[in-house]
Amino acid sequence: MIFVIPSLIVTLLLNPHSTLATPTSSVVTNPLAMTMTQALAIPTNANATQGRVTVLANRGPTPLIEDRQELRYNAFFQTNRTAPVAFVIPGTGGLSSSAGAMFLAEKLFRQGYHAITVDNPFSWTFAISGSRSALPGYAPHDAQDLYRALQKVREKVVKENGLAPRSYNLIGYSLGALQSVFLKKLDDSVQAFRFNKTYLINPPLDLVYSMTVLDSYFDRGMRLSEGRRSYVMGRIYAIGEKYLMGEKKIEFTDSGFVESVFRQLAIKNEDMVFLIGQTFRESLRDVIFASQQVQDRGVLKSRVSKGYRNARMTEALSFSFQRYAKTFILPSLKTRGGGSLEELNQKSSLYQFGDYIANQPGIFVIHSRDDFILKSGDIEWIQAKFGSRAIILPYGGHCGLINFPQFNDSLKTIFSLVR
Repeated sequence: MIFVIPSLIVTLLLNPHSTLATPTSSVVTNPLAMTMTQALAIPTNANATQGRVTVLANRGPTPLIEDRQELRYNAFFQTNRTAPVAFVIPGTGGLSSSAGAMFLAEKLFRQGYHAITVDNPFSWTFAISGSRSALPGYAPHDAQDLYRALQKVREKVVKENGLAPRSYNLIGYSLGALQSVFLKKLDDSVQAFRFNKTYLINPPLDLVYSMTVLDSYFDRGMRLSEGRRSYVMGRIYAIGEKYLMGEKKIEFTDSGFVESVFRQLAIKNEDMVFLIGQTFRESLRDVIFASQQVQDRGVLKSRVSKGYRNARMTEALSFSFQRYAKTFILPSLKTRGGGSLEELNQKSSLYQFGDYIANQPGIFVIHSRDDFILKSGDIEWIQAKFGSRAIILPYGGHCGLINFPQFNDSLKTIFSLVR
C-alpha cells in the first residue's frame, strides 16, 4: 500500500514512445522513484488458480498462525497441458500472491506458459510452511527448501490439473533472482526439472552489501521526525485515493503528468528512502516473528498472546538484516559447522557462480546501472560473466525496470515459444 502513487509512473514507462537514452522525466532517472514503481506493477487479470501443498508433513500448527501450515501457490494454466511451466520467484518477503510475482506470471501466461508463483524462501509464510529450520536467510539451505517445495507443487499440478509440460523454467526478481541460480545449479545434480531457461531480474551480487544498504535506508528513514513520516504516509494515501480510487479512468499520456503527481506528493529523496527501508524492514520483522512462533529460541523477550502481538512485533522490527544474520543465522550454522558472516556471504552471493554462469547459455539477466544494491564493479562483473545474455539498462533503480518496454521485449524474446 505504501507505494501506491509512484506506481502511476508505470503507464508512462510502458508507453512505446518513451526512451531510456534521452529520458524526459526526472522520475525515470531517479533510482528511488523507479524502485517504488515496481511495488505495484499489478496484473490486469487476478483470476489465477490458487493451490496449497504440504511441504513439511511433520510440522504442526504454528501458535497464533495456525492457518499457514501449507505452502500456497498461484497458477495461470494453459488449455494446452503440454505447454512449458515457468516458476516465478518473488523478492525479499514476497508471497505467491504478491503483485510483482502475479504481474510477471500473467505476462508469461500470455506468451503460452503455465505460470506458477510461489513464496520467496525469505518470507514469513515460507518460514512456517517450507523452511526446515524456520530460520530462512542462508541461501544454500533456502534453495534446498524451495527446490523441495517446487517438487511438491509440480506433483500436485501434474496429478490434479493434468499438466504434462515439455519444459520447466525459472524467473526471479531481486532475492528471488539470486535464489534462481541456486535452484538451477542444484537441479543440474538432481535433475528433477532440467530447467530450460532462467531469467534473473536485478539480482543482488554481494548479499551482505545489499543488506547493509537496506539497513542504512531504514536507519535514515528513522532519522526523519515522526511528523514527517506521518506526513509522507498521508500524502501517499491522499494522492492514491485521488487518482486510483476515482470512478473516472485516468489516461497517462506524457511525462509532464507523472512529474505533476510527484509535485503533488511533495516528498523528497529521504522520504523515499524511508518508504523503501521501512518496507524491507517490515518483511524482516514478519520473518522473525513467524520464525520464533515456530520455534522460540529465546531471543525475543516480549510476551505474545492471541490478543496482544504489538510488543513482540515492535521488538522484531528493531532487528537489522545484519543483526538477524548474526543473532539467528550464524548460531544455527555453527551447530552444523558454519562460520563467520564473511563465510555466510561467500556461500550466499552470486560471485561464486561466475564460471558456472559463463558456461550456461540458458541463464539470462537484466539489471539497472543505478540499482543501489550494487557496488562498484558489479555491472562489469555481470557483463563479463553473462556476455550477450546480459541486458544492462541505465535506469530503473531496484526492479523498477520491469515497467520499461525494454524489459517486455526481453521477456518476449527469451521466453518465445517454438511453435
